[in-house]
Amino acid sequence: MAARITSVIVGAVGIVIGLLAEKANVAHLVALAFAVAASGNLPVVVLSLFWRKFNTAGVVSGLVVGTIASIGLVMVSPNMTYPKVVAAGAKKVVAAMEKKQAELPAGEMLSEKDTKALAKARIDELNDGTSMMGLDKPLFKLKNPGIVSIPLGFIAAILGCLMFPNKRSEDMFDEVYVRQNTGLGMAKAVEH
Repeated sequence: MAARITSVIVGAVGIVIGLLAEKANVAHLVALAFAVAASGNLPVVVLSLFWRKFNTAGVVSGLVVGTIASIGLVMVSPNMTYPKVVAAGAKKVVAAMEKKQAELPAGEMLSEKDTKALAKARIDELNDGTSMMGLDKPLFKLKNPGIVSIPLGFIAAILGCLMFPNKRSEDMFDEVYVRQNTGLGMAKAVEH
């Protein structure tokens, strides 16, 4: 039942995010998705493979902190739309196009491409407001949060393990390590 409810919630959130990001660059969104996934998953996978003291508390803390940090950083980064930043860029385009128009000989017009750019910039320069998070400009200057959020995931996972040690996990490490490298004991089919 919990898996079904979680699936519905995750699916609904995914649909909402997809609708909000309708006009976004898909390649860029994929890069952000990998950064978010890496922030939560990479520390957990690496530490579970190589650190004897890694336990459930480390898994939970690494996943939660890494994922929340990466999503939070994306929400305050240049990836979001900042209407005032768009308007400032549009004002520069309008000024450049008007200067270009003034330099043309009398009676000549801007090219069709330049005319469309000028019309779009005039609309965009009227933008006023804030981003989805209520910001005028990005707080976090990098477009990809991974450089900060992945180390945060590692730190949280390590601290979670150190704060809540589990002797049973340490004792089982050797057995699990041999199994993961050799497959020993996993040769038989398992009935579900």
